[in-house]
Amino acid sequence: MPIKNTNDILKMPAEYKAFKKRLPRFVGTLAVNFFKENFTRQGFADEPFVKWKGRKQYIKEGAKVEMHGRASLLIKTGALRRSIRIVQTAANKVSVGTILPYAQIHNEGGTIVQKPTFKQRMYFSYLSEEAYKSGNTSTGNMYAAFSTAKKLNIIIPQRKFIGNSTGLNKRIARQIHAWLKEILRA
Repeated sequence: MPIKNTNDILKMPAEYKAFKKRLPRFVGTLAVNFFKENFTRQGFADEPFVKWKGRKQYIKEGAKVEMHGRASLLIKTGALRRSIRIVQTAANKVSVGTILPYAQIHNEGGTIVQKPTFKQRMYFSYLSEEAYKSGNTSTGNMYAAFSTAKKLNIIIPQRKFIGNSTGLNKRIARQIHAWLKEILRA
């Protein structure tokens, strides 16, 4: 049986070599787009889907109430989302990340210990005076404590947007399979 399209068969090694060279960049682009989609989803797309914890707001009597119907989380300016990019590529690996200093605390969660600034002290002092004027002493006491505090513990909940994901791995595997099929068909 004669071999047809011998030129196509001879081109395959060159096409595969070019594919292998471009593969880390393609995978990196897929990962960047996947991680940026997490901002639209408002959670980390893994199995199972992990929705981000909502904002908290102090209202009467210092009770915490979740805010509904507000703007999406982590995208007020869009800087964090736009900062996700391919950081490093090599022949067999690609690194995706961000250089923003606050990205890690949002991705992993944690506590920030901060010495209150003069502006913060004045703001809390003002809030305590307003609460006392309205007769709400418990809220006034809370704000008065904030205005004289030596340090503030700010708790940032984990809102993971970059990390290992089985969904991303499946998407990458499907795309690589499709690209290899395309090379073999050519």
